[in-house]
Amino acid sequence: MKNKKYLSLLIVVLCFYSCKTVNKLDIKTGEGINLEKIRLELKVFSDDSKFKNVVVFNGKSYREIPNAYGENDWKIYYNDTLVKSFGHFKTNRNDRNNYEFHFDMINDEFRYSIAIKGNDELILSNK
Repeated sequence: MKNKKYLSLLIVVLCFYSCKTVNKLDIKTGEGINLEKIRLELKVFSDDSKFKNVVVFNGKSYREIPNAYGENDWKIYYNDTLVKSFGHFKTNRNDRNNYEFHFDMINDEFRYSIAIKGNDELILSNK
């Protein structure tokens, strides 16, 4: 009986922990890039069957990346100019991802390396 109590408690704790984990965002910049001029926008299909736009990063402030499945459309702006847009398809809204963005300015060209790590991985780069 005592083991059943511990098992039940463990299940409750694991469920609570899995519901509270969030997507992680990591933005790195190299020479020639001002972090304050970067804006990341995400367009996702929301629970009320509508698309919603979310500014995930705007120079200094981060916002939690929503957990949405289906097509997640990203737009990257530098100095208010769209420099990259791409889609990422998630098959399960409960999957959490690590979003890693690395930006450089090389010979006056915006360069990026994007890695989305998780069950629906995606890697993009023009370096």
